[in-house]
Parts: sequence; C-alpha cells; structure tokens
Amino acid sequence: MSNRRIAKTTILTAGAAFLATALALLAAGVGFEAAPEARVVRLVARDMAFFLPGSDVPTPTLRFAAGERVRIVLVNEDPGMAHDVVAEGLGLATPLIERGGAAASELRVPATPGTHEYLCSLHPVLMRGLVEVR
Repeated sequence: MSNRRIAKTTILTAGAAFLATALALLAAGVGFEAAPEARVVRLVARDMAFFLPGSDVPTPTLRFAAGERVRIVLVNEDPGMAHDVVAEGLGLATPLIERGGAAASELRVPATPGTHEYLCSLHPVLMRGLVEVR
C-alpha cells in the first residue's frame, strides 16, 4: 500500500470515529441542554384595557418565574384603535397593531424577583398593568 493511500485511509478512519463519537454524545444528551420552549401568554386589547383570553379582569397582573422564557402575543380587538404592549424593564416591545392584528415579543424574565410595569405606549393611563417576577 502506498503512503498516500495509508494517509487517506487514516484520515477517513479518524473522521468516521470523530463523527460516531459526536453522534453518540448528541444521542446521550451529553454536554447539550435543549432550550426550554417559551411559555406563551396571550393578551387581548379591547375596551381600552388588556385581558387574558376568557377573562373579564382588565389589565391583569402577569406572574412569571425568574429566568423563564416568555412569548407575549398581543391580539387587538379594539375597533379603530392601535395598541402595543411594552415593558421597558423586561425588554418587551411589540409593534403597534390595528384591530384584527396580532404581534408577539419574546423575552427572558430577569433572574431577580421584583415588579415591573407593562403598558400600551399610546394609552398608558388606561392600559397599564404589573408583571410579578417570582
């Protein structure tokens, strides 16, 4: 066997061994942690307030676990009014949406427990609520 052929065989064998080891580690989950799915929280804008679906409680307090990933989905049901949802302390900001529209924003909840405000940037006096981080 020529030196060139031996070198080529050695490289292919080493590559195959590396690939097999990498696949075995992936299959076992060693060294890799799947990111947890973001929890989806839907807010409905109607009657100049925010509501959770199926609830008549206006502008509810939202409760999140420290470090949790959350995806806020805002649905606008207010005729003739644009709305968004913003929480500067959390890095949450959806675009302005018209009636019938929806927008989403994903965030990582801070690791420190505390209280933050969320609001509609166009109607902050009426559309303002709290986020509790536990």
